[in-house]
Amino acid sequence: MPNMDIIGSVKSSLTEPKKYLATLVNRKSLTEAYILYLILSAITTIIYIPYLYLDYSQKFSEQSTVLAWVIGMTLFMVVYSLGGIFITIGIHHLFLKLFGAKGRFVDTFNSNIYSFITSFLFSIIYIIIFFFMKLAVPDIKTGALSSIILYFSVFGILTLITVGVLIYCWYLYCYALSLVHKISKGRAFVAAFVIPTAILTVLIIILVVLFILIFGMAISSGLN
Repeated sequence: MPNMDIIGSVKSSLTEPKKYLATLVNRKSLTEAYILYLILSAITTIIYIPYLYLDYSQKFSEQSTVLAWVIGMTLFMVVYSLGGIFITIGIHHLFLKLFGAKGRFVDTFNSNIYSFITSFLFSIIYIIIFFFMKLAVPDIKTGALSSIILYFSVFGILTLITVGVLIYCWYLYCYALSLVHKISKGRAFVAAFVIPTAILTVLIIILVVLFILIFGMAISSGLN
Protein backbone atom coordinates (compact mmCIF):
# COMPACT_ATOMS: atom_id res chain seq x y z
CA MET A 1 0.00 0.00 0.00
CA PRO A 2 1.55 3.31 -1.06
CA ASN A 3 1.91 6.19 1.40
CA MET A 4 -1.23 8.31 1.30
CA ASP A 5 -1.97 11.84 2.44
CA ILE A 6 -5.46 12.43 1.08
CA ILE A 7 -6.10 15.65 3.00
CA GLY A 8 -2.72 17.04 1.97
CA SER A 9 -3.36 16.08 -1.65
CA VAL A 10 -6.75 17.82 -1.65
CA LYS A 11 -5.27 20.94 -0.08
CA SER A 12 -2.38 21.08 -2.55
CA SER A 13 -4.59 20.42 -5.58
CA LEU A 14 -6.86 23.30 -4.55
CA THR A 15 -4.24 25.86 -3.49
CA GLU A 16 -1.41 25.03 -5.92
CA PRO A 17 -3.10 22.97 -8.65
CA LYS A 18 -0.47 23.19 -11.38
CA LYS A 19 2.39 22.52 -9.00
CA TYR A 20 0.59 19.52 -7.54
CA LEU A 21 -0.52 18.11 -10.89
CA ALA A 22 3.10 18.21 -12.04
CA THR A 23 3.92 15.66 -9.31
CA LEU A 24 1.57 13.12 -10.91
CA VAL A 25 4.22 12.36 -13.51
CA ASN A 26 6.03 10.23 -10.93
CA ARG A 27 2.89 8.71 -9.35
CA LYS A 28 2.96 4.90 -9.57
CA SER A 29 -0.44 4.04 -8.11
CA LEU A 30 -4.05 5.20 -8.43
CA THR A 31 -5.03 3.91 -4.97
CA GLU A 32 -5.05 7.30 -3.23
CA ALA A 33 -6.96 8.94 -6.08
CA TYR A 34 -9.57 6.17 -6.14
CA ILE A 35 -10.07 6.27 -2.36
CA LEU A 36 -10.43 10.06 -2.55
CA TYR A 37 -12.95 9.65 -5.37
CA LEU A 38 -14.95 7.12 -3.32
CA ILE A 39 -15.00 9.45 -0.31
CA LEU A 40 -16.19 12.43 -2.37
CA SER A 41 -18.75 10.26 -4.18
CA ALA A 42 -20.07 8.89 -0.88
CA ILE A 43 -20.46 12.41 0.55
CA THR A 44 -22.19 13.60 -2.63
CA THR A 45 -24.54 10.61 -2.68
CA ILE A 46 -25.47 10.94 1.01
CA ILE A 47 -26.25 14.64 0.55
CA TYR A 48 -28.10 13.98 -2.71
CA ILE A 49 -30.51 11.37 -1.27
CA PRO A 50 -32.63 13.89 0.75
CA TYR A 51 -32.80 16.17 -2.31
CA LEU A 52 -33.92 13.25 -4.49
CA TYR A 53 -36.58 12.26 -1.96
CA LEU A 54 -37.90 15.82 -1.71
CA ASP A 55 -37.85 16.28 -5.50
CA TYR A 56 -39.65 13.01 -6.30
CA SER A 57 -42.12 13.51 -3.46
CA GLN A 58 -43.25 16.67 -5.24
CA LYS A 59 -43.57 14.82 -8.57
CA PHE A 60 -45.25 11.57 -7.52
CA SER A 61 -48.09 10.98 -5.07
CA GLU A 62 -47.36 7.29 -4.47
CA GLN A 63 -44.72 6.74 -1.79
CA SER A 64 -43.65 3.47 -3.40
CA THR A 65 -42.91 5.30 -6.67
CA VAL A 66 -40.89 7.92 -4.84
CA LEU A 67 -38.82 5.30 -3.02
CA ALA A 68 -38.30 3.31 -6.22
CA TRP A 69 -36.86 6.35 -8.00
CA VAL A 70 -34.68 7.34 -5.04
CA ILE A 71 -33.32 3.81 -4.62
CA GLY A 72 -32.76 3.46 -8.37
CA MET A 73 -30.85 6.74 -8.65
CA THR A 74 -28.83 5.95 -5.52
CA LEU A 75 -27.87 2.51 -6.84
CA PHE A 76 -26.84 4.05 -10.16
CA MET A 77 -24.58 6.54 -8.38
CA VAL A 78 -23.06 3.80 -6.22
CA VAL A 79 -22.43 1.47 -9.17
CA TYR A 80 -20.88 4.27 -11.21
CA SER A 81 -18.68 5.27 -8.28
CA LEU A 82 -17.39 1.73 -7.86
CA GLY A 83 -16.77 0.83 -11.49
CA GLY A 84 -18.23 3.27 -14.00
CA ILE A 85 -15.48 5.81 -13.43
CA PHE A 86 -12.95 3.31 -14.79
CA ILE A 87 -14.97 2.97 -18.01
CA THR A 88 -15.23 6.74 -18.46
CA ILE A 89 -11.53 7.38 -17.85
CA GLY A 90 -10.69 4.26 -19.85
CA ILE A 91 -12.41 5.81 -22.88
CA HIS A 92 -10.40 9.00 -22.35
CA HIS A 93 -7.21 6.97 -22.15
CA LEU A 94 -8.03 5.03 -25.32
CA PHE A 95 -8.44 8.19 -27.40
CA LEU A 96 -5.41 9.76 -25.75
CA LYS A 97 -3.35 6.77 -26.90
CA LEU A 98 -4.68 7.25 -30.43
CA PHE A 99 -3.42 10.84 -30.23
CA GLY A 100 0.09 9.78 -29.24
CA ALA A 101 -0.12 9.73 -25.42
CA LYS A 102 2.97 8.19 -23.80
CA GLY A 103 1.68 7.63 -20.26
CA ARG A 104 -0.22 4.83 -18.52
CA PHE A 105 -3.86 4.44 -17.48
CA VAL A 106 -2.89 5.30 -13.90
CA ASP A 107 -1.62 8.68 -15.16
CA THR A 108 -4.94 9.45 -16.87
CA PHE A 109 -6.89 8.32 -13.80
CA ASN A 110 -4.89 10.42 -11.33
CA SER A 111 -5.02 13.43 -13.65
CA ASN A 112 -8.80 13.20 -13.87
CA ILE A 113 -9.54 12.82 -10.16
CA TYR A 114 -7.21 15.54 -8.89
CA SER A 115 -8.22 17.97 -11.64
CA PHE A 116 -11.93 17.72 -10.82
CA ILE A 117 -11.78 18.06 -7.01
CA THR A 118 -13.06 21.65 -7.28
CA SER A 119 -16.04 20.39 -9.31
CA PHE A 120 -16.82 17.73 -6.70
CA LEU A 121 -16.76 20.20 -3.83
CA PHE A 122 -18.89 22.72 -5.71
CA SER A 123 -21.45 20.03 -6.60
CA ILE A 124 -21.90 19.32 -2.89
CA ILE A 125 -22.56 23.02 -2.22
CA TYR A 126 -24.88 23.12 -5.26
CA ILE A 127 -27.00 20.22 -3.96
CA ILE A 128 -27.30 21.73 -0.48
CA ILE A 129 -28.41 25.11 -1.85
CA PHE A 130 -31.02 23.54 -4.13
CA PHE A 131 -32.32 21.34 -1.33
CA PHE A 132 -33.23 24.44 0.67
CA MET A 133 -34.52 26.14 -2.46
CA LYS A 134 -36.87 23.17 -2.96
CA LEU A 135 -38.08 23.56 0.60
CA ALA A 136 -38.66 27.28 0.12
CA VAL A 137 -40.37 26.94 -3.28
CA PRO A 138 -41.93 23.45 -3.52
CA ASP A 139 -43.82 24.26 -6.72
CA ILE A 140 -42.63 26.92 -9.18
CA LYS A 141 -46.10 27.18 -10.74
CA THR A 142 -47.87 28.10 -7.51
CA GLY A 143 -45.09 29.94 -5.66
CA ALA A 144 -45.08 33.65 -4.92
CA LEU A 145 -43.58 35.86 -7.63
CA SER A 146 -40.75 37.02 -5.36
CA SER A 147 -39.86 33.38 -4.52
CA ILE A 148 -39.90 32.39 -8.19
CA ILE A 149 -37.63 35.33 -9.12
CA LEU A 150 -35.25 34.39 -6.29
CA TYR A 151 -35.30 30.73 -7.37
CA PHE A 152 -34.39 31.44 -10.99
CA SER A 153 -31.85 34.10 -9.99
CA VAL A 154 -30.04 31.61 -7.77
CA PHE A 155 -30.36 28.94 -10.46
CA GLY A 156 -28.88 31.28 -13.07
CA ILE A 157 -25.98 32.32 -10.86
CA LEU A 158 -25.18 28.72 -9.90
CA THR A 159 -25.38 27.64 -13.54
CA LEU A 160 -22.84 30.30 -14.54
CA ILE A 161 -20.57 29.30 -11.67
CA THR A 162 -20.93 25.62 -12.65
CA VAL A 163 -19.88 26.38 -16.22
CA GLY A 164 -16.90 28.35 -14.93
CA VAL A 165 -15.87 25.57 -12.55
CA LEU A 166 -16.13 22.92 -15.28
CA ILE A 167 -14.05 25.02 -17.71
CA TYR A 168 -11.43 25.50 -14.99
CA CYS A 169 -11.37 21.78 -14.14
CA TRP A 170 -11.15 20.75 -17.79
CA TYR A 171 -8.24 23.17 -18.24
CA LEU A 172 -6.45 21.56 -15.29
CA TYR A 173 -7.24 18.09 -16.63
CA CYS A 174 -5.80 18.89 -20.06
CA TYR A 175 -2.79 20.52 -18.40
CA ALA A 176 -2.17 17.40 -16.31
CA LEU A 177 -2.67 15.11 -19.33
CA SER A 178 -0.18 17.14 -21.33
CA LEU A 179 2.42 16.59 -18.60
CA VAL A 180 1.90 12.88 -17.91
CA HIS A 181 1.39 11.89 -21.56
CA LYS A 182 3.78 14.38 -23.18
CA ILE A 183 1.24 15.76 -25.64
CA SER A 184 -0.17 19.25 -26.18
CA LYS A 185 -3.14 20.52 -24.17
CA GLY A 186 -5.06 20.89 -27.43
CA ARG A 187 -4.56 17.21 -28.32
CA ALA A 188 -5.51 16.23 -24.78
CA PHE A 189 -8.73 18.26 -25.00
CA VAL A 190 -9.73 16.78 -28.35
CA ALA A 191 -8.96 13.21 -27.22
CA ALA A 192 -10.54 13.39 -23.75
CA PHE A 193 -13.48 15.71 -24.40
CA VAL A 194 -14.32 16.55 -28.02
CA ILE A 195 -14.29 13.05 -29.53
CA PRO A 196 -16.04 11.20 -26.63
CA THR A 197 -18.66 13.97 -26.42
CA ALA A 198 -19.27 13.88 -30.17
CA ILE A 199 -19.64 10.08 -30.15
CA LEU A 200 -21.98 10.21 -27.15
CA THR A 201 -24.08 12.92 -28.82
CA VAL A 202 -24.42 10.86 -32.01
CA LEU A 203 -25.40 7.75 -30.00
CA ILE A 204 -28.04 9.72 -28.07
CA ILE A 205 -29.48 11.12 -31.32
CA ILE A 206 -29.63 7.62 -32.81
CA LEU A 207 -31.37 6.24 -29.72
CA VAL A 208 -33.88 9.11 -29.68
CA VAL A 209 -34.65 8.63 -33.39
CA LEU A 210 -35.07 4.86 -32.89
CA PHE A 211 -37.35 5.46 -29.90
CA ILE A 212 -39.50 7.90 -31.90
CA LEU A 213 -39.72 5.49 -34.83
CA ILE A 214 -40.60 2.50 -32.65
CA PHE A 215 -43.07 4.51 -30.57
CA GLY A 216 -44.63 5.95 -33.73
CA MET A 217 -44.98 2.49 -35.31
CA ALA A 218 -46.57 1.19 -32.11
CA ILE A 219 -49.13 4.04 -32.11
CA SER A 220 -49.88 3.47 -35.81
CA SER A 221 -50.40 -0.24 -35.22
CA GLY A 222 -52.73 0.53 -32.32
CA LEU A 223 -54.79 2.94 -34.39
CA ASN A 224 -55.09 0.42 -37.22
